[in-house]
Amino acid sequence: TGIEGWATPVTPGLNSVAFTYRWMKGGQVVATGATSTIPNTLSGENVNATLTVQTPDAEGDYTLEVGAVSMEKRNSTFIAEDSPGAVLPISVSVRKGGEAIPEWAATLVRSDLPTMLETGSVYEVRATLRNDGSTPWRKVDGARVTLRLYRSSPADSPMDNTSGAADTVVPTADATAELTEDVLPGQEVAVRLNLPLLDAEGKPLPAWKQDDLWSYVARWEVAADRIGGTVKPVSLPAGGANSAVGVSIAPMPVLVSDFDFGVRFTSDGTPALLPGQRRLPVRLSLQNTGRQTWKAESVRVGYHWYYQDGTEFLWEDETTPLPQDVLPGGRVSDMLAWVTAPPMDGTYWLVWDVKVGDTWASTTAGTRAFDQIVRQVRVVSGRLIFADLTKAYNLDGITEDDKLNDGNFDGQGLTFPAALVPPYTDMPVMPATMWLP
Repeated sequence: TGIEGWATPVTPGLNSVAFTYRWMKGGQVVATGATSTIPNTLSGENVNATLTVQTPDAEGDYTLEVGAVSMEKRNSTFIAEDSPGAVLPISVSVRKGGEAIPEWAATLVRSDLPTMLETGSVYEVRATLRNDGSTPWRKVDGARVTLRLYRSSPADSPMDNTSGAADTVVPTADATAELTEDVLPGQEVAVRLNLPLLDAEGKPLPAWKQDDLWSYVARWEVAADRIGGTVKPVSLPAGGANSAVGVSIAPMPVLVSDFDFGVRFTSDGTPALLPGQRRLPVRLSLQNTGRQTWKAESVRVGYHWYYQDGTEFLWEDETTPLPQDVLPGGRVSDMLAWVTAPPMDGTYWLVWDVKVGDTWASTTAGTRAFDQIVRQVRVVSGRLIFADLTKAYNLDGITEDDKLNDGNFDGQGLTFPAALVPPYTDMPVMPATMWLP
């Protein structure tokens, strides 16, 4: 979700990244593991990889942290030390004698479920789950995988001093995949199902708003019809009247929005240098990851300019229409989008954005990191003439109130009178951002 790509192995000019893990207990690192390499991954792209994790020797409650490490530095320190990619509470137990593992247990190995969903749409979701219990998931028993949505809200009660989260099942159209083969303990199974953002009557689900005191949570269920045996039924909405056994796992918050533009820039040919106030084409490629068709007459590519400190220089200028309609999942490759650089020389931020109708994708509540491309561009040959001030560094060019002949700005004794200069110019500390207005 950053603006830089990942490369493996070490590649000059690119961030060489791998993933590793560490076990935490009581805020201390108690064990670390080997790294897992990944294929080259651009900004905004997803990547699947397998990381082999060895559990600690001692039983107890741990936190497993997974994060990115630099292949160039060759150490186990996470690149983003304060925000590892995954933080998982895990209880490690040592099996003794005839102690049994749970009959129903599962782990979500991977899933491509988006974190932002458009209400009224249907998403095809792929996932891989592992059977970590002692009971086989049998096709003949009606074993199935279900993706279910919940409304999760705080359950704080001033009356009984309890706290936690209350999850209520969201009535939706079915999102279940029947297993086509048995899955033995320790085996993995890949499933594909359709998740409709519709209720049982076919109406779009309510979109989440920032002032709502609840959020949507997606959970995976593995269940089967009860055929017999001593397994006690688990309370699963899919079972109904205690007729099913299974397990519910992997809660993940998701955002259900009114509309998802689904913009993903896949390549950007913006030059590092652009001439001032010249209209030039730039080669761009983008993908429609949303659920709506982009109509060429209403979807356009545009840009915003910002000064180097983040102050807006120009919000809206020329926009370029798409060359053709783009279906969900479709791509536009190597289209030419026109851009005009600011007239003044200097370093700026150029932000490529997509405009649908009168709305920019970057202004929606559900915007994501890859909805725009941010490039640092140096504008040259503009309306400014640059002077080399390196030789004037630390020259005293201002008089003092009690010493009017102080200073020598030009080597000939000329200087600026202090009475005409703001008082903070000769102070040791200046307030940050004072020049922003």
